[in-house]
Amino acid sequence: MKTLVVHPGYPKTATTLLQKRVFNALDAQGHLRHLGRWAKGLPDCFKGGLFFTSLLRDASPTLLARAAPFDRIEKEWSEGDVLSQLTREKRGVFAGLLAEDRVNLYSDEGMTSPYRSVVPFDAFPRRIRRLFDDGSVDFRVVFTLRRQPDLLASYYAQSFSMLRQETRWNSMQKMYFPHGNLDINNLYVKFAEFSNIILPWANEFGLENIYFMYYEDIKNKPLEFSDVLASILDLSPKLVSTLFSNSMTENVKVRESDGSYVIFKSLRDILIEHGVMNRIQSKRLTRVISALASELHFRESITSFSINEVKALERHFSVFNEELVDNFGVQRADLQDRGYATSIKS
Repeated sequence: MKTLVVHPGYPKTATTLLQKRVFNALDAQGHLRHLGRWAKGLPDCFKGGLFFTSLLRDASPTLLARAAPFDRIEKEWSEGDVLSQLTREKRGVFAGLLAEDRVNLYSDEGMTSPYRSVVPFDAFPRRIRRLFDDGSVDFRVVFTLRRQPDLLASYYAQSFSMLRQETRWNSMQKMYFPHGNLDINNLYVKFAEFSNIILPWANEFGLENIYFMYYEDIKNKPLEFSDVLASILDLSPKLVSTLFSNSMTENVKVRESDGSYVIFKSLRDILIEHGVMNRIQSKRLTRVISALASELHFRESITSFSINEVKALERHFSVFNEELVDNFGVQRADLQDRGYATSIKS
């Protein structure tokens, strides 16, 4: 049997850094078969995992063809769900890419990202199986969790350049607390209700195959984080911890003592935001200005949640965190030790 570890995120939990620095390094050394985002060990036609990412999200056939390992997608299918058509006669069409002598890994935080998609979030487990399972694959699914108030703040900080242009979203308070109350229908809030997002994966692959890691351990318990990851990947803890510790030094994110985020924006990005670059007629001048402006950076602070807002978030998410304990075998003490809100005190 082949083993495929699926890592659906969460985003904003050092997932990209793991993909680029740790998973690719393990693949290059022959310890792991990395198929997910930023994968370097795949044939060029898969565009570093972009093909699978697009296929899972039901991207248009034209878009898929740009990252397709074969031409029949664009020629035969002009509309509809490409994955369904691709797997109509045979499921697990890409099982042949999976190695038998080492664990395979598909890491793609887009499956738990709070961005709109034509594919419902609870469909991704079934689509993963149809993509890779030909009957010879054992699955493990691992989620990296992060304390929800910090997760939502980080989501916002990442999208701040875009959101700031909308007066209704140009602060975390307007985004999450319109009219002073938590918007429980906000897409970002919904995706941080962990138990609801994880349930379809447990239903598809079995509760016994669901694993958890904690973003907070990267800083506070790095050895424990890397040991858990090594166990899931059937690798030596020393091997993973060495790669992990070397990579995490690059993960620099600035936060002030009051919890606010600090971002550094280039002058080029600011000019683009205000449409200045589009008004320059000369392409040569555009390139010169773009190159120079990319070197100049400005510091900007984003106000995070107030104490009362954090408490409101914790009250809301405590119910879903408690469901992790009741339904997924997570230890309440592990959550509380890392600052996650629960409705029952140990």
